[in-house]
Amino acid sequence: MFYSFLESIKFTAHIFPLAIFRIGIGFYFLNQSMDKLNTNYLVTPRLARDLSELLSSSQASVNFKYFISEAVIPSWQFFAYLLFFLQLFIGFSFISGFLVRISSILGVVLCTFYLLIEVSSITPFFQILLLSFISMGFIGAGRCLGMDYFFYKRYNGWLW
Repeated sequence: MFYSFLESIKFTAHIFPLAIFRIGIGFYFLNQSMDKLNTNYLVTPRLARDLSELLSSSQASVNFKYFISEAVIPSWQFFAYLLFFLQLFIGFSFISGFLVRISSILGVVLCTFYLLIEVSSITPFFQILLLSFISMGFIGAGRCLGMDYFFYKRYNGWLW
């Protein structure tokens, strides 16, 4: 496994800058999930309060606002845990370089949700993050400095 890790640097050196970027995004998502764990985000209704505040200044469609107010806000605890585990999985996946394409798909779903809220203060960040997830998913950024290269050599498929 370690030899395959070193070999991945040799054969996929052309995506080395993208691998560094992938690891940085992984640390960002891991930090976001750890902040949620350390600040009582999972036991207090902060998600419901934050979404209510965002919806008041949002330009989102009526149907999406209805979905948020009738489905997400009443069951805030389920969605808080879902967001926590989603960010934790994306963070660990991007740092280790394992299942980067799957976590890129989950990241696209997460960014699309934030973009549908349509708040001008967060939209540019999530647009750039969405494009980053799409490019990492298509290129297979886990093959350089990651465990995906080890599995790509042995089990060729779309996951690696």
